[in-house]
Amino acid sequence: MGYLQTWWEYLWGKVMNEQPIFEIIQDLFISTEIRDMEVIKKAGIQIVIDLEGSFDKSELGDILKAYLWWPIKDAPKLPDLGELHFISSFAFNFHRNGDKV
Repeated sequence: MGYLQTWWEYLWGKVMNEQPIFEIIQDLFISTEIRDMEVIKKAGIQIVIDLEGSFDKSELGDILKAYLWWPIKDAPKLPDLGELHFISSFAFNFHRNGDKV
C-alpha cells in the first residue's frame, strides 16, 4: 500500500520494512523518526514538528512551509503544559487552513 498506513494495518503487522506515516485524521500525520525524505514528499506534508531533532529539512528544499523543532525527552512527567498548548495551537492553525501537518 506504500508509505501511508492505517493504525489497524500497523497493529496487525502489515508494515514490515517501510517507515510508516499514520494519518490520524485527514491531513494530520504522526510518525517515528524519518530517515527517507521521500516519505514526506509522497505524503505532501508541508508542516513538520520535530520532537527528536534528527529531521534533515535541508533535503526538502522549498516543500516545507514551516518546520518547528521542539525536542521532548522521555520522562516520568509531562512537558510544560503552556508549551504543549502553544505547539498544539501551532499545528492546529496550519491544519485548519488546509495544510498537511
